[in-house]
Amino acid sequence: MLLAAPASGVVFYGSAQDEAVEQMLLDRLGESDRTVRAASGRSFDAARADYRSALAVYRDLGEEHGGSRAGKLVPERLKAYYEAVAAPYRRGRHCEAVAPLTYLRSVPESIDPKLLGDLAGWPDGPLATSLYACGVSRLGDSTAGSPGGELAELLRTFPGSAQAGKVGPAVSKKISEQARAVSGSTPCSATATLRGLRASVASMPEKSVSVRAGEADRGIEDGTYACGVDQFRKKQFTEARKTLTEFATTYRKDGRRARAQDIAIAAEIATDRPAAG
Repeated sequence: MLLAAPASGVVFYGSAQDEAVEQMLLDRLGESDRTVRAASGRSFDAARADYRSALAVYRDLGEEHGGSRAGKLVPERLKAYYEAVAAPYRRGRHCEAVAPLTYLRSVPESIDPKLLGDLAGWPDGPLATSLYACGVSRLGDSTAGSPGGELAELLRTFPGSAQAGKVGPAVSKKISEQARAVSGSTPCSATATLRGLRASVASMPEKSVSVRAGEADRGIEDGTYACGVDQFRKKQFTEARKTLTEFATTYRKDGRRARAQDIAIAAEIATDRPAAG
């Protein structure tokens, strides 16, 4: 009995030590879970560092302590992690979802893909959907960022996707809408949008899409004339002269060229003598 006592004490001590390690790892897991939940309530840019910090812990637990109780919970926690990061997509905020989904596509580069399972390839579909929806909503918007914006990124990253196949028709539809708008009550604004749209489309990396930029040319021609006339009617004589002079110089074969020149001359006179306008 005296010989057995030290041995049993060692076993008990080792078991207690192992349990202490298990609890420490579970505490690390719980802390990362709380970090992810808190981060999900902020914008992705503000939460990016916290997401990366939590992922580093999940990676360590899953890869270095995979046999522990905490390590075995990592695949389940990664599902919650992806759901938290991709929250804007689930809420239909496609422009907001592009950055976090792009980040999630990079996660398999920094963690064992076996821990991710099907999650590794999941972001592709949602990202393609978000790039398309956001890009279409920003077509012709000069503040949308880089030329072509999200649609160009879609064509580069997912050229064979169903979403990429819809870009061409969406571009043509938007051009047609703006071409009709130049004959409305705000021709100058519609023409500016059409010019921006043409520039964005022309920069698209897919030729079958970029060639559609030419569909905007007629609308821009009509819009430039309509804008100049509208400016003149609103007594914006300096602007009208500039717009219609540009029209006459650019579109020499247009049947309205002579009329545009006449109005431009009237606008020049009216700049000094408004009543003459």
